[in-house]
Amino acid sequence: MRSRKIIPVLLALVLIAAASIIPAMSYFTNYTSSSGSVPLSAAPNTPPSQEEFDDKAMEKLLTVKNDGGPPMYVRARAYAPDGMTLTYSGDGWYDGGDGWYYYAPAVDTDENTAVLRVKIGNIPAEATEGEVFNVPLIYETTPAQYAEDGTMYADWGFLLETGG
Repeated sequence: MRSRKIIPVLLALVLIAAASIIPAMSYFTNYTSSSGSVPLSAAPNTPPSQEEFDDKAMEKLLTVKNDGGPPMYVRARAYAPDGMTLTYSGDGWYDGGDGWYYYAPAVDTDENTAVLRVKIGNIPAEATEGEVFNVPLIYETTPAQYAEDGTMYADWGFLLETGG
């Protein structure tokens, strides 16, 4: 009588073990290796910038320098706490309509952008009484691309590719 109860239990254990062996075997047999390398040559490091804060005018000032790379395009944007306003100005800078401000001419080697001024407005009274707040100002660069006719343009979706 006892063997009648053990046989279904053992049969269930064998079925469970058999069902789990196939995925386990595929894990251990699905294996690949690779070797070799591809040299990657990227543009120079992120260009240096000079960022200042004028606490009397409540303005952030940004200048970006191309320190030896190919001509590049620059864009920047700032983020302020809720309720505060940001007003951008600067020669050569224009609103791209996507939250970014773009520097119009490409920045040649060893040249700087004009100063981008970001005026911070609508600052709450408690912030002017010593409360700390942060307005990060970030920028991105992309190397100039050339059309078939030789004109330069910015490709903000540009990705580095390997040659092989």
